[in-house]
Amino acid sequence: MPGTMPSIDRDALTRLQAGDEQALRRIFDDHYSTLSQEAATVLEDPGGAPRVVENVFVRVWDERTEFESPEALASFLHKATREAAARAQSRRASLHRFESHEGVHTHGASHRREPTTAAEAWSHVEHTIHAREHRGETLHQMADHSRHVAAEHVGGMTKRKPWLWPAIGLAAVALVILTPIVLIDRASEDRAVTAGLRSREARTLVARQGSRTALRLGDGTDVTLGGDSRLTVPPGFGDRLRGVGLEGTGTFVVAPEQPLVFQVRAKDVVIKAMGTTFTVRAYPDESFVAVRVKEGQVTVQGQQDPRTLTAGQAVMVDAEGAMREPTQQEIAEALAWSDGRLIINQKPMREALQHLQRWYALGLVVRDSSILDRPVSMNVSLDSSRNAIAALEQSGNVKFGYEGRVRVLRDGSKK
Repeated sequence: MPGTMPSIDRDALTRLQAGDEQALRRIFDDHYSTLSQEAATVLEDPGGAPRVVENVFVRVWDERTEFESPEALASFLHKATREAAARAQSRRASLHRFESHEGVHTHGASHRREPTTAAEAWSHVEHTIHAREHRGETLHQMADHSRHVAAEHVGGMTKRKPWLWPAIGLAAVALVILTPIVLIDRASEDRAVTAGLRSREARTLVARQGSRTALRLGDGTDVTLGGDSRLTVPPGFGDRLRGVGLEGTGTFVVAPEQPLVFQVRAKDVVIKAMGTTFTVRAYPDESFVAVRVKEGQVTVQGQQDPRTLTAGQAVMVDAEGAMREPTQQEIAEALAWSDGRLIINQKPMREALQHLQRWYALGLVVRDSSILDRPVSMNVSLDSSRNAIAALEQSGNVKFGYEGRVRVLRDGSKK
C-alpha cells in the first residue's frame, strides 16, 4: 500500500506559483516515492508508474497558479495520479485484447524496463518543461513575424474603403493568434508520432497470411488488418499522440471527437483523419500506396501538396510520392479485400501465386516455370481457397494436385 504523503508547506507553494522550478523539485522529491507506489497499485505493470508520476508533475507546473492551498495541491497529486494510472491500465488492457485475437502477436510486450530512479524521473520532468518553454519562445517569435506581416497587409489596405477596416482588423488578429498555434501544435504532434514509432517500446500487431484480423485501439478506433500486415502502435498512443505505422493493408474506422488528429504512416505517405472510415494499402514489396475513403474525409500527404479525399474518392501514391487518381480496376485490385474479395486482372501467374499465398496462406510449387508468365484473371471470395484454386486452374490453364503433402501446379495443356 502507498505510504503516507508528506505535507506541502505554504512557502513551497508560493514559490511554485511564482515560477520557482526548485520549489517544484522539492515537492517532487518529497512525494515521488509515495505517488509511484500509488500508481503501481493500479497498474498491472508497475514499471509504468514513474511515467505516470512524471506526467502528473508536468501538469502541476502547467497549472501551478490554480492551486489555492497546499491541501488543494496535495489532493490534486493523489487524484491525478490515480486517474492517470487508470487510463494507462485501460490502454494496456486494450493491447492485451489485441493479443487474444487469432493472428495477432505483440512484439516487445514482455520487455522489462529498468527501474527508474527519482533523479531520472525528475530529469524527464525537467526536460519536458524546458522543451515546452522553448516551444513557447518559438510561438512568440512566429507571432511577432505574423504581426509584422499583418501590419504590412493592413497598411497596404488603408487606401481602401473605411467600412472595410473593422473586418480587416479582425481577420488580421485571427491570423496573428491562430496561425502560429496551429502550425506548432501540428508539427509537435507529427514529431511525437515519428519518435513514438521508432521507440523500442512500440508494439507491432501482426495479421498472418491468410487472415483478416479485427482490432480496437486504445482511443476506440477500430482496425481490420488484411493478410500479411503489421500495425505499429507507439507508446503513449491515445494520450500523448495518435498515430500508427502500417506495413500491408488495413481499414480504419476512426473514433470521433478526439483532441488529437488520427494519422497512419505508410511508407513515406501520411494519412490524417478525424472521425471517418478509410482503407490503406502499402505492402513493402509493392511500389505504391493506395488510399480509399468510405465515410468522412482524410488528408493524404506524399511529396506533393496534401490532397483531401472525401467519401468515395481514392488516390494512388507512387514510389516518388507523386499522387494520381487510380482507375476503377486499380483500386478494385488493391482494396477489394476489404469487401472480402480477391480481384486480379490479367496479371502474370507468378504475381497471382503471391496473392494466393498472402490471402489464403496457400503455397503452391510450380513444376514448369513456363507457366509463370501466363496471364491470370480472378474475382473470388476470400472465404474459399477451393474456389480460388478452381479460378486459377480455369484462367491460367493449369492443374492443381499433390505430390505427397506438397501442393503443386502443372501445365494443364500437358497430359
